[in-house]
Amino acid sequence: MNRTICFAALAACSSSPPSPVSLEALCGAFARADCERSQACGHTSSQVDCARLEQVFLSDCISIQRQKLDAGLVQYDPVAAGACVRSIRGGTCDLSVFPRFHYCPDAFPGPSAEGEPCGDCQAGLNCNTAARCATCVRRSPAPNTPSGRAVGEPCFNPILSGDLCEVAAYCAAAGDGGFECAARATRDEACDARPCHPELACLGSTCRPRLDVGGACDGDDCLQGLRCVEGQCRPIAYSGEACVNSQQCAYGSGLPCVNGTCASPAPLGSSCDAGECELAAYCNDQWQCVPRVERDGACVTGFECALGTLCADPGDGGRRCAGPSSPACIP
Repeated sequence: MNRTICFAALAACSSSPPSPVSLEALCGAFARADCERSQACGHTSSQVDCARLEQVFLSDCISIQRQKLDAGLVQYDPVAAGACVRSIRGGTCDLSVFPRFHYCPDAFPGPSAEGEPCGDCQAGLNCNTAARCATCVRRSPAPNTPSGRAVGEPCFNPILSGDLCEVAAYCAAAGDGGFECAARATRDEACDARPCHPELACLGSTCRPRLDVGGACDGDDCLQGLRCVEGQCRPIAYSGEACVNSQQCAYGSGLPCVNGTCASPAPLGSSCDAGECELAAYCNDQWQCVPRVERDGACVTGFECALGTLCADPGDGGRRCAGPSSPACIP
């Protein structure tokens, strides 16, 4: 069912101007808004405390934008950011729509005009990554409309860049030996030959609603905000909180559960032989947390690329970290 959430007590249903959101508060506000939307849609467990997410969301979801701000490449619009947070909180429950932070480009407007290569686009424009050479195009007026390549359009190798397809699609082998975006299976459809939509789980070879707290699970079967721990869906634990094992901790199995408590990720410059690095770093082959490779920097696998980018061959024979605002032409 395609329905829109209306929070009477929240600004999502108000015609009043949105409240501005400071740069420092943006990641937490985004996490809470997406959690509240997802809970109302039944995609996130009702036992997850969305207000708590706003407090513990320490990940820098805008690390790339911060670097651009420091370099003077973009600006920050706190009112546009507030409008984005409000539209996410009151977004649609249609499974073809799945809000992500990069659907809020007006919060960080850049200089590139309509038709110009991306770059960072001006307010009201999106970077069209579906084209071979990405350019700034007029954005659809619909809020939180996913970007990415549509079903039938070419894509990269699915192991390296399946997320170039829109969220309701995945990168699959095509008949000509290449790859193209194909539709994911939806509710009650078979999932033995193709993956389910991310908000569903493949249970008994059929796409079904994800399991709530206490549900008997075997892998990635639980609602958002939960993890499958020792065969049972349990709430995700964050740094300093109680855990059964490392699988329950927020960073996944790479963040250790030490003496029943989730540890913090390893900081830049430290050893990562016991767990994952903080988001601004990655664990290299010497088991050290080193800075991630920025956009247009050389890469091998993609694990070393900055958040929001992926390792791709732009057609010149080398592999570089590329992203939605990368000016490189992507075949």
